[in-house]
This record gives sequence, structure tokens and C-alpha cells, in this order.
Amino acid sequence: MRIAHLGTFDVENYGDLLFPLVLERRLSDVCEEFVHVSPAGGAPDWEDCAPSIGFEEFLREAPEVDGVVVGGGQILRASPTPLGIYDQGGVSPFVAYPGLWLGAAYVAARDGLPLCWNAPGVPAPFDPAAARFMRWTGSVTDHASVRDHESRRLLEEAGVEAGMGVVPDTAVEVSRLWTEGELSTAYEEAFKSRGKDVPRRTVAFHVNARLAGEDVSVVAGRMDRICAKLGASPILLAIGPSHGDVETQRLVAAKMASGPLLVDRPRGLKEIAACVGRSEVYVGSSLHGMITACSFGRRCVLISAREDHKYGGFLDHLGLASWEVRSWAHAEEKIEALLAAPADAWERALERTTPALDEHWNGLRETLLSGKNSGPEDAARRDAMESFGRISAEQSAYVGADPNGETEVFAGFVAGSLRDAHTRLRRAEQDVAKLTRLMETLDDQVSALTGSRRWKIGDALVSLPRRVLRRPREPVVTQQMEEVLDRFRAWRGGGRTTEGDAPTEEKGPSDR
Repeated sequence: MRIAHLGTFDVENYGDLLFPLVLERRLSDVCEEFVHVSPAGGAPDWEDCAPSIGFEEFLREAPEVDGVVVGGGQILRASPTPLGIYDQGGVSPFVAYPGLWLGAAYVAARDGLPLCWNAPGVPAPFDPAAARFMRWTGSVTDHASVRDHESRRLLEEAGVEAGMGVVPDTAVEVSRLWTEGELSTAYEEAFKSRGKDVPRRTVAFHVNARLAGEDVSVVAGRMDRICAKLGASPILLAIGPSHGDVETQRLVAAKMASGPLLVDRPRGLKEIAACVGRSEVYVGSSLHGMITACSFGRRCVLISAREDHKYGGFLDHLGLASWEVRSWAHAEEKIEALLAAPADAWERALERTTPALDEHWNGLRETLLSGKNSGPEDAARRDAMESFGRISAEQSAYVGADPNGETEVFAGFVAGSLRDAHTRLRRAEQDVAKLTRLMETLDDQVSALTGSRRWKIGDALVSLPRRVLRRPREPVVTQQMEEVLDRFRAWRGGGRTTEGDAPTEEKGPSDR
């Protein structure tokens, strides 16, 4: 059997690059070959990553496969990607992620192949056009699992009717990818190759570019103190170079006094896994850093500066939600409690996920082994393709023909997404106009108040004791309001519309 597996396996991001290895391990008993497909294709310059081909090549070359698998990762999304590797001009940023789920569904429906979701996630609600295509995708999916309950809720909110299971992120099996000997060697080489001796104890850290709102030197100091409490040496891991991790880890390492091992250019997945798995504790902002720590049974604290259900969704599977914090300050405060907590919560984490994952993989395997559909199912697939054609045609009417063929199978999706983006923009313009009028009213009233005789007399009386005691003048509310209003006036003077009625909605071609 030959399986097409779609996901973001072409970016330098540890978590995304684990999924092909996990899938191959789980399905090697029934699959002789895997075709990993990503938006751009290729493989990062890491030692142990599976290569992938680009989605356009997959469509163009049409390699013969017996089934299609999507995920994992946070890839059931319709928003344009900010990653430079996926911006190849034209509409490429719009279709990078949809190519993974809508493109997979299109190929599966066209060729009569079983389609499975390998526990991907949904980061945000879908706009109307994207929701319509997602409903169609769900209708041709044979085995659907997502990685958290919020992802399932967002899909149900979009109208997806397929029965969806909820299972832990499948990368939690990372500790089973290599032998103990291979991991020990990788851990030792991480130090020796960078000119350091292997310490007795280590703590693995990951810092993202947001630094949870704190200064670099402050975060570095907190990490030094955490190491001192544990009597351990620090390891800084650039887990997601594609998200700016390299520079961030370098900046933090330069401010630390505890001489960290800086893994700013990881040699491969095994090196990162070994550094986390052989450390006493993991503290950081990477979800898959946390997942790896749980896989190896290591204590960990996850730092998420903002609410994101992908973090809580995984921790809820293990009953570890209390170990998610919002700042490095809170992480530092948690260390003593972390050390005092029963080790069983982490040591048995992988064991607790195994039954759900076994059920997921067994269902996925059975679906793939069902092979190409025949008889009445063929008619259903033809109906699905006709439905896809109708949806695409209706959405494409918004932008007209595509003479260059640039959008190919995604013409309708791109057109619908543009229409929804225009709708959001018009609403935002209306909101800005309303807020501008409110600020102008406030500006007039504050000016009238502070210029009145009553205000000036009152201000003089209130200031009298301060002047007698020769105390410095403290900022008052009106001064702070004036600063805000000055910024508003400068913004308004920058050429933005602030007068007249709010913009009215114009109907696009598809509304006429």
C-alpha cells in the first residue's frame, strides 16, 4: 500500500517534522511507501526528517496512491500563511493550508480514495466561504479525528457533520521513535559537538520571540535562578527556527550567567528529543517541547502568553492543565511546587494516552485498508465532485474568470475568501468611523472642561498644598487624557477619514 500524507513537513519546526516519523512507525505494517506532501515541498536541513513533495507537484504528477491522510498539526485553517517559504507570489499564501485539507479531499474524492484525518487542529473559526468548503471536506472524509475538543467544536460550528473523535496529539509517541542507546548518543553529542562537557543534570528551555511580555535580561535571570534551584545546567533549544527561535535563543543565552548549552541550529529531531528527554525538567513556550517532555515522563511547565486552546487541549488529555502559566515570572514561582508534585502525573503520561491512540490508529488503518470504493460508493463520490464543482463555480463568480489558471482547484475557495475578507474590511471601516466620531466628541468635551473658569479655579485650589510644600507636580487624569488625545489627533491628521457617515456596504457581483 502507498499512502499520501499531507502536512507542513517542509518547515523548520520540530513538532510538524515529527508527524511523518510517527505515522510511518504506526503504519509500516500495512504501508510499503509513503508520499509526504507539503505546500512547498522539500525537507529542512536536519538529519532525520522525511522528505516531502510540493502540493502542486502532487497534483501535476499524480503519483498513484491507495489512500490519503491529513495531519497532524494546526492545519485545518483558511487564513493566509505568514511563513515566507509559502509565499511564492500570486495566491500561494491563501492556499498553502487549504491545499492540505481541501486539496486532500479533492484528490480523494476525484480518485475514490479513503481519506483520514490524523488528529489535526483548528486554530480559529471559519469565514462563511471557507466553512462551506470545510463542510464539503467533512462530507468526503472517512475517518476524522482532531486533537482537542475546541477544534471539534469549531468544525461543528462550521457545519461539519462527520463524526469526529478527539485524541491527543499523535506526536506524544515521540519517545518511541528511537532506542535508548540512540537517544543517549544524541544527548552526549549535543554537548561534545559544541565543545562542552556533559553535565550531571540539565533543564531544557525554550523561549519564543514574544518572551511572554518580559525583557530578555529578565527572562535570562529567571532561567538562571530556576537552574540554581534545581542544581542543573541549562539547555536552550531553538525548537521552531521557522518562527524566529534561532535569534531569540541567542539573545537569551547571551544574557545568562549559567553558561547554557545553546542548540540554536539543531542537527535533527533526535537531538531535540534527546535534550528534552534526558533533562530533569522542561520549561518553555513550545507545545511540542511540552509534549516531548510528557512522552519521556519529565516534569514540565508550559508558558503561553495568551489563550490558545491547542495548549490546554493537550494538557486536558493528561489532567495537567494546572502546569500552564502565562509568564516566566509564574513559571519561576511554580518550580518548587513542580518538584514537590507526585512524579506519577508525568511518568505515566504516555501510558494514559495509549488506549485512545491505539483506537485512533486502528480505525485509521482499517479505513485505509478498505481500499478504493466501488458500486454505490462510486456514485456518492461522483456526487461529491459535482457538489464541489457547484460550490466552486458559485464562489468564483465573485471574481470572474481566472485566465491564467493560477488558482486551479482553489479558484472558488480563493474567491470566497476574498469576498469574506472584503466584508470584514467594510465592517472594520464602519467601526473605525464610529470610534473616530466618539473620540472627536470626547476631545471637544475635555477641551471645554479644562478651558472652563470653574476647572481652572478648582485646579488652583487643589494644587495649593503641593506648592506650599514644594512637592513636584504629579500627572493628573486630564494630562493623561491629553496625551491620548494628542496621539488621536496625530493619527487623524495622517490622512485617515474621520468625517461623514460610516462607509456603506457595496454589493459584490455574487450578491446582485
